[in-house]
Amino acid sequence: MQSKLTAKSDPSLCYSMIYEKDSVSIEFFALMLSEAMSRNLNCKDIAQDILDFRKKTTGSNSNGGPNSSGETSSSDHSNEGVNWVTGQST
Repeated sequence: MQSKLTAKSDPSLCYSMIYEKDSVSIEFFALMLSEAMSRNLNCKDIAQDILDFRKKTTGSNSNGGPNSSGETSSSDHSNEGVNWVTGQST
């Protein structure tokens, strides 16, 4: 699983942390966060790259945040206190 994360590009890793965090386990999110920190990755600094990656992956042209699709928010608050852009604790 770790090798799968290390093979991801920076925009891909940030995309997963932002847009797919509700669909992954807490353990996998922790691995993603650890990988991002080992790269000294700040998703906020590459926001346009993430949006470009999202458009390429999903075909979506929306520039909204993680809940811009209009879907209801999850009642799982296990990631509460983590900034969704940087992955850092708030």
